[in-house]
Amino acid sequence: MKIIIIGLTVLFFCFSTQTQAAWSFTESKDQFTGVVTFTASYDVELMSTGFTSFGLRCDTKSDYAKNALVWFSSEMPLAYYKEDIKFTIIANDRTFWFNGEMFSNSMSGGYASIQDDSQRDYLIDALAKGHDVAFRIDPDGPGEVRDQRLTLTGSSKAIEQWKAKCL
Repeated sequence: MKIIIIGLTVLFFCFSTQTQAAWSFTESKDQFTGVVTFTASYDVELMSTGFTSFGLRCDTKSDYAKNALVWFSSEMPLAYYKEDIKFTIIANDRTFWFNGEMFSNSMSGGYASIQDDSQRDYLIDALAKGHDVAFRIDPDGPGEVRDQRLTLTGSSKAIEQWKAKCL
């Protein structure tokens, strides 16, 4: 059974087509809470799965506490609101596992906090170098497991801007 699942995953990665992609960096401030959010995002149109965005985010509160996150969004529902998810990223032949959740207002996007500093630094460096990245979103509930592979070319400028604000 494992061989069949691995084989299907490999086929999925081979046939996932990436059409348009661009990295961007944004900074925004919530006027009510004072929280400043910095985001390096990879907006992409994927014909096979409908994934639309993947990125890094940090929120800086007034006390300058920073919280680094990886996040994703899709055109298709992935799980229920606020549902716990497992988020796995393979970058530069290293696997990262994160526990995350779906956004409270969306069934098609979610995030995971990056707690370990060395894991965060390695992942960010791999993303900045434009390595291929594979990721899997695995809902704890009845949603489907979703796999995607991205080529992160052109990522270094946006990620360097993010690092300057968030690390």
